[in-house]
Amino acid sequence: TNGRFVTITLSTTDLIAIQTNPNLCTWRGNCYIALDAGTFRDASSNNNMAASEDPSLIVLQFIADNVRPFLLQYLLDMNASVLVLNFSKPVNPATLRPGSLTLQDASNGSVFYSLTDSQTSSL
Repeated sequence: TNGRFVTITLSTTDLIAIQTNPNLCTWRGNCYIALDAGTFRDASSNNNMAASEDPSLIVLQFIADNVRPFLLQYLLDMNASVLVLNFSKPVNPATLRPGSLTLQDASNGSVFYSLTDSQTSSL
């Protein structure tokens, strides 16, 4: 139905692009919106006017991402010398500390090894 409020569900691609850009929508002060003319129409089929990046178009309410990522699963390829970690949301690989990772023989970890000088990369 026609209304004054429209909710857009961001695609995974759009959400990841926004979340991984440290200079875009990380707080209210760097989150503005711009609309091209004709982005939408009103109930009388009138196109909207263009709106540029203007202080009047700063986000009204900004809710920061405070959901912590967690490890979903991982792959260990001993032939390729690769450990692939799959997280619940995008993470910055440069912040990963491989020395904080420990492989163990069981959940109680009676036999274990903590990584020492492994290097981080991204797929």
